[in-house]
Amino acid sequence: MAIADPLYEFGRFRLDVAGRTLLADGAPVSLSSRAFDILQLLIERRDRVVTKDEILDRVWQGIIVEENNLSVQISGLRRALGEKAEGQPFIVTIPGRGYRFVGQVAEQPFAPPTETSNLPAETARTAETASVEPVAPQRRSWAVWAILPVAVLALAALLAPYARQAIFPPPPSRSPEATKSPTNAPRLSIAVLPFRNLSNDPEQDYLADAVSDDLTTELSHLVGSFVIARQSSDAYKGKLVGASQIGRELGVRYVLEGSVRRADDKIFINAQLIDTETGAHLWADRFDVAHAQLSEAQIEIVQRIGSALNFKLVQIEGQRSIHDRPNDPDALDLFLRARSILDRDDSLDGFNTAQPLLEKAIQLQPDFADAMTELAWLLLTKMKDFDDPTDAEDREEARKSVTRALALAPDNARTLAAKGMLLMIERGCQEASASYRLALSFDPNNVPALTGLARCADELGHPDETAELIQRILRIDPENPNNRIRYHQLGMALAMLGRHADAIEWFERAEAANSEPMWSNQMALIAAYGAMGKLDEARARYTAYDHRWPHQTVWRLGCYASKTQAASAGFQQMLAGLRSAGMPEFADETHDEGIAPATEKKRMGDFDPTPMAAPGARTITTAALSALLRQNPQPVILDVGCGAATIQGAVRQREDTFLTPEAEAKLKAGIEARTGGDLDRPVVAMGSGPYGWASYNAVLALRELGYRHILWYRGGEEAWAAAGMPSQDDRYH
Repeated sequence: MAIADPLYEFGRFRLDVAGRTLLADGAPVSLSSRAFDILQLLIERRDRVVTKDEILDRVWQGIIVEENNLSVQISGLRRALGEKAEGQPFIVTIPGRGYRFVGQVAEQPFAPPTETSNLPAETARTAETASVEPVAPQRRSWAVWAILPVAVLALAALLAPYARQAIFPPPPSRSPEATKSPTNAPRLSIAVLPFRNLSNDPEQDYLADAVSDDLTTELSHLVGSFVIARQSSDAYKGKLVGASQIGRELGVRYVLEGSVRRADDKIFINAQLIDTETGAHLWADRFDVAHAQLSEAQIEIVQRIGSALNFKLVQIEGQRSIHDRPNDPDALDLFLRARSILDRDDSLDGFNTAQPLLEKAIQLQPDFADAMTELAWLLLTKMKDFDDPTDAEDREEARKSVTRALALAPDNARTLAAKGMLLMIERGCQEASASYRLALSFDPNNVPALTGLARCADELGHPDETAELIQRILRIDPENPNNRIRYHQLGMALAMLGRHADAIEWFERAEAANSEPMWSNQMALIAAYGAMGKLDEARARYTAYDHRWPHQTVWRLGCYASKTQAASAGFQQMLAGLRSAGMPEFADETHDEGIAPATEKKRMGDFDPTPMAAPGARTITTAALSALLRQNPQPVILDVGCGAATIQGAVRQREDTFLTPEAEAKLKAGIEARTGGDLDRPVVAMGSGPYGWASYNAVLALRELGYRHILWYRGGEEAWAAAGMPSQDDRYH
């Protein structure tokens, strides 16, 4: 062995450069050829940070690849080194710069020959580069392939590719032919082959090349993806080579191939995804567009293909990881499994199933910024869209996840969008919008940021902007299985603009896409038909609707809009449509539904009926409360309703269920400030109306705090407004 080929010892490992072997406690560790080269380079230059370009130039030696291929190798290397078990990392990521080896290394210039070889170096390199035309070394620019402003999918916005390379045993279902020479390719590895020009017109070559180019860029945004760069894929242009051979030669699991053909004034584009190990066709689609609209259509076609493949590949790899590694998943396995659940199931059960998978992924790989971002999105969505008993804990964990993710990847658009959602929950849309716009400065087509801006535009009463943003999202992400929610949002925006016929079209699309009834969409359809004067349709729909949700009223639905929304002509037309369909204006505060009193707080919906009495409190009517307010001193009023008809001087609290320590603490501080800690001071608890348990839970919370004179105004803001009593509108915006 020459002095130039030393032995490196660190921890329980020994790196034999000449034998190209990594040993752990004397046993060989399986590494790919490129992972070995990366480890050797990092150890050799351990006195400083090694940039990504240095690694790419040394290890790939002129073959141009997407940058996330490096992250795949680094993640696999970390797993091979067992950094979690070792207690501290050997390789650290320096955000925006590169990587550095930080382990203590003992270097020996000589070592006895070893019989064990990790992988024959020449064999490995030959297999990885076979049939690929050589490309002259050049400095890489990761933006050079972006010919068109290609849209990025909601999931593809997760830009920091913290994945690993893994070798999978062939599933039992593979044919003997397939098992003879498996590709041993990393997960989410794909080559976009040059699309074929089937036209007689050679000028159409530019279109085929542009589609291939843009799809390569589009798919490289998928977290963990291993995408072969165009220069390498171009080696197969015009050649009839089977998918299995390409898979072996390029080391990929999937190939995307397609064709472009012009006939008369139309362009026809076909695309299909093929599994290189089995030859199975996993997905296919075709498109035809007018030649005159080609410029715009080309972008939308790329977006549509990317959207479909984004969802499909995550589902395939998520299920495959369960099959191949049911008991030993790594961070990327867990991330893909979580994403496959969230893409299919946006219910609270789906979120609760995905959450521990993301938490485990972060535990296994502490620098997995995309998993942190996805966890933050999950927690914030639970807070905003579901009745979540752990709001305080979820908010704090989301804040930590966003902060850590931004420290690792400060220009990650999806993480900045998650920060915007956190700001929207905590401080409102003004600060949130700034974070969303910053995200879009890095990625103009980032779906989460555009979605956040659309929500803010809606809350601020700008339906025209809302409609424009949602239509843009639908063009970018047309195959998202959760687009039914966007259909509803677009319908609402159009209804706010008074375009009720257009709104109905989108409400109907949302209805058709829902596997279960979506009450808000059905209510919107009733309102739109009523606003258009189609009363027979509106009343028939309301009759069917009322059997399922019989306790809703026009006032109560209206109170959940922002002040700006409620003041718009379109919104008032929708409310008028509900009235004409037969929905009552107000609920009757004295109506007894026969509900038994409960001694514990209830997690129930806003329109669920309540008992007539609460333990430890006296139920009062509107007349009784009016009389109490004429007394001196007046009782302290705690209002946990929507804020549309607040009594002047009331203590307002938005945490309306009092099922979290944070809400309990806020209640205690607010009431004590008004009562001076006098537990005998009368306190009135009220909510939005007689249907909904928020005010009932407030009564129980006051009782737990020790207050002895509690009054429950069951009718709440709704009954106060129905009686025409003086109030103020404390809603946001």
